[in-house]
Amino acid sequence: MLIHARKVLTHSFLYAASNAMVVASGLVLIPFYTRHLSIEEFGAFSLVTTFGIFLMYVLDLGLPTGFVRRYYTYNSDDRMQRIRLASTVFWILLVTSVVLASVSYVSADYISQMLLVTFPGAYLVQLMTVAVFVTTLSGVSQSLLRVLEQPGRYFGLAALKGIGVLIMVPTLLVVYGRGVEGILEAQLVIAVIVAIGGWLLTARFYGFTFSAVDGRAVVTMGLLFWPAMILNWVIDFSDMYFVRYFFDLEQVAIYAVAYKVAQIVFYSVLAFSIGWAPILFGILRDANPQDTLAKLFRMYTITLISFAYVLALLTPELISVLGPPAYAAGKDISPILCVAYVVYGLFIFFLSGVVVTGKFQYQSLALIVGAASNAVLNFVLIPIYGLIGAACATLAAYSVTAYMGVRFAQRLYPIPYQWRDLFSVGCAAAMGYTLYVLVLQFGMNEIVAKCGALLAYLALLFSVGGVTMQEIRTVKSIWNASENSA
Repeated sequence: MLIHARKVLTHSFLYAASNAMVVASGLVLIPFYTRHLSIEEFGAFSLVTTFGIFLMYVLDLGLPTGFVRRYYTYNSDDRMQRIRLASTVFWILLVTSVVLASVSYVSADYISQMLLVTFPGAYLVQLMTVAVFVTTLSGVSQSLLRVLEQPGRYFGLAALKGIGVLIMVPTLLVVYGRGVEGILEAQLVIAVIVAIGGWLLTARFYGFTFSAVDGRAVVTMGLLFWPAMILNWVIDFSDMYFVRYFFDLEQVAIYAVAYKVAQIVFYSVLAFSIGWAPILFGILRDANPQDTLAKLFRMYTITLISFAYVLALLTPELISVLGPPAYAAGKDISPILCVAYVVYGLFIFFLSGVVVTGKFQYQSLALIVGAASNAVLNFVLIPIYGLIGAACATLAAYSVTAYMGVRFAQRLYPIPYQWRDLFSVGCAAAMGYTLYVLVLQFGMNEIVAKCGALLAYLALLFSVGGVTMQEIRTVKSIWNASENSA
């Protein structure tokens, strides 16, 4: 247990740092966007970015995920088979991406009309399409770095991307006044540089070999996982389109800034999921893997909820930094989305049973129900409650998805979760935040209220049994062991 926990902390920290580098660069640039673009232009940029995420999922076809799964069917001695597998996935991804990206490129004008983006919509869609195509091809090298358990090099690529974006985007946006076009042009150049860097780091694994057996296996596994990616996009990103459908680009821009703040929680979950698969398969070799997973889930839950709680308290300050007063309405939206991403994080851990058994169709079934719920709730709630309704629809959809996911996963691979622990930590966070909102209503100083909310959360966390002194000592021993091994 101690060894796995230390490995989870070490690798997750590096993957978290990698994603933090990318997220931080994105957050740092938002004040440039909100102050050098009109609010309508920023809304248009947000919609095109949402389409880019969808296109990335389409081009991906789940092949990098299928590659990771197939990779572990070979022993560490089967180097040539693994090289052949990497080459096979690369060539398949190259052919399919060229075809799908070409369709998007030539349909750019139609796509921009669907997005309700008029200025200069077609060119923006074309830029995004090419950037996504390049990023998709670099997915194989990044997956290789994951399975080779080289988070340091993975971090290096993320640093290259983050620093490059921080240099190029302000240059084209502020110095040359290129607007939204300049932002996407800079992203395209950086995507090419990162793709080349990833290829250089993993070049020894590529060749002109191809295996039909590996190809069929990877495509089959990928297509089992691929619908989950599309459905997850429906839950997580489609609300911006619904907001644009019912309102205008200004409301999209406000929602986008609030979403960017809450997305910090999402990327922390993503960092965990990136490093989790190799560690999970290592845990399966333990004498009692289910108990190990249950204990890790408790630590994971406490960390995730605590992080989201602090972020929710800081939402007003973060939004005031990211945008001018026109974006201030987002401060009431981000806390709801933070909770939604906590629930999404629980869903990711629950999927361990699905990953172990390889029955990804159950993940898709859970997401189908969640996506349908999200679509219905967006149509019902947004016209009545506006942006708050969109955030609540996301939270409800992820809650339904997590419930369905844990039901399926527990049937496939039962893990003895301590549900009382999850409930205790959740209650401590809910009561602490409620207290914070109430004292603000009575006119208390906001800084004092935030400090009180943090102390109240810690006190409640101990009083309801969410955290014990024994667990603190365990975490301390893990940290000390990690420092000693460094």
